[in-house]
Amino acid sequence: MESLDYISKNDYLKRYFEDIPREELRKHCRLVIYKPQNIIVKKGEHINFIGIIISGRALLVNEFANGNAYILKELKLLSIIGDIEIVSLAKGSACTIESIDECMLIAVDDKVFLKWMRLYHGFALHVARRLAERFHESSNENGKYMVYNSNYSLISTIINVVDNITGGKTAENFNIRLKNTRKELGERIGLNERTINRLLQKLKNENLISINSGKIYINNFQLQKLKELKENLQMDRRKI
Repeated sequence: MESLDYISKNDYLKRYFEDIPREELRKHCRLVIYKPQNIIVKKGEHINFIGIIISGRALLVNEFANGNAYILKELKLLSIIGDIEIVSLAKGSACTIESIDECMLIAVDDKVFLKWMRLYHGFALHVARRLAERFHESSNENGKYMVYNSNYSLISTIINVVDNITGGKTAENFNIRLKNTRKELGERIGLNERTINRLLQKLKNENLISINSGKIYINNFQLQKLKELKENLQMDRRKI
């Protein structure tokens, strides 16, 4: 399918692009596919397009000079990449964005995106509303995010690793050993090994993972419980 086909079949995308002539959409919208664990945008690099996720998921990761990296959130269907940087004329992306699984985007070059905002006031309003919604959500989450960040990030990482191994087929019985070392887990979410060990021990005590001879295992029942816990943490953060 072409990008215009995806836009025509999705109510949100139809509203978002409703002021843009179809010929403009056909000419300037393109489909871009990223394989699992590919870098879509690197922190600090100039981003010259906006991208709307139409399948797959990605991680928003903030990296710091000391080498620590923190998973800020998971980007899912219809998440938009690059609009903040382009509208604000930022010189580089504030975060790194990495695909979790195969991720498909509808992409529009930055110059075209800005031209559409100047020419089509309804489109500019949609963009402004979307940015405002994201800033409002971010403000609401900041306080609770600091409390849950470490635990939530580790749980999210474990879920993503298992989902990549199983292909999301959680209905089947399995007992998987995570090949990631504690150091690797810590580097991915910006935590030292001591903190990782403490969080893993807590998950083990709650029967959310198993540890045997220092190796981390998780079965389908535990994975489901981890996903429920992740959702509960997300709900708690939204109450702030």
